[in-house]
Amino acid sequence: MPATNPDGTYTREFLLWEARLAARITGRDLLAAAKRLRHALDVPDSAQTAFVLGLADLKAEASPAIAALRAAHHNACAAYFGAMIDLADLDPSVDIRPLLPA
Repeated sequence: MPATNPDGTYTREFLLWEARLAARITGRDLLAAAKRLRHALDVPDSAQTAFVLGLADLKAEASPAIAALRAAHHNACAAYFGAMIDLADLDPSVDIRPLLPA
């Protein structure tokens, strides 16, 4: 049973643990989605993500499988960003500025 406060709400420590876990899991999902996309496009793991996504966008029109992998990568990105924003809300030491567009 997670730790709760006297009023029945979850403790800050439990919420931080849960947010960190979500960030780790969604981060792994994002890396896995990127790897599947690189493999499907037959590009090396060292290829820059922007290049891979651009290539996927070009090939997605002709290949439903590539389009599905591109969509899965997009969804994984959204989940990871959401988890990191939630974590940053709870822990001010988490810097999400590198995730934001310039």
